Amino acid sequence: MKELTKIVHSHEVPIIAQINHAGYNSKANRMTASTYEIDNLQAREATIDDIELVIDSFANAAELAIQADFDGVQIHGAHGYLLSQFLSDNVNKRTDDYGGTIENRARLLFDVFKAIKKRIGNGPIIAIKMNCDDFASHGGITISESVQIAIWLDEKGIDLIEISGGGPKQDRSIRKVRAKPDENSPYYEANFAGHAEKIRKGIPSVPLALVDGIRNKTAMEAILSNNLADLISMSKPLIIEQDFPNRLKRGQSSSECIDCRKCLSP
Repeated sequence: MKELTKIVHSHEVPIIAQINHAGYNSKANRMTASTYEIDNLQAREATIDDIELVIDSFANAAELAIQADFDGVQIHGAHGYLLSQFLSDNVNKRTDDYGGTIENRARLLFDVFKAIKKRIGNGPIIAIKMNCDDFASHGGITISESVQIAIWLDEKGIDLIEISGGGPKQDRSIRKVRAKPDENSPYYEANFAGHAEKIRKGIPSVPLALVDGIRNKTAMEAILSNNLADLISMSKPLIIEQDFPNRLKRGQSSSECIDCRKCLSP
């Protein structure tokens, strides 16, 4: 990883490492908040010893990232991976301190953040990628819960929150509409912008990044100028055009990405 960070830093660009546990998606150890079965996949309930190991492993991964000269880490708390699974009441049926209320379901996330901060200190960036909405037809994290989680993270000293979405039992037809801003919004193409407006109101001083569906320079400029977010996150546009940010600087107005999703693994 030091080879990577050295190259990136040579261009005067910061780089942080995303750290994650896949939970019931992990082939090596299918474990999640509670016994869970979906799509012929069965995962066991995490024991307290498992939880303590997860917390320590996140902290260890963060320490290794800093040793490799990353400028910080991003905790992956979205997209139906382990921390997202603990947050979701569709998966988390626990009756101990890690289940039940939203504060209890968020406890693992908070414990991971605390352990990382203790291990790497206040210098490096500690960010999180979190769902604004699981987009489930019933249950799961909703925008009101996401706002509360964001407020708690602000109180604990998070450096950056990336707003994403889509968790356990996601319904893509709901995802397409529920988090959208007003149709007349200059950043309407940003799929989570409507929910991001609510999160920004809850935590006006925390740096935010926004991801998903953002392809046009005018929308990006509107997101920034309206203080909806401080950073624009992209993935698929950078697969088709690796130098897309520089193309924007040179005057290109939008990405060639049409969101066909053929770049994604099956």
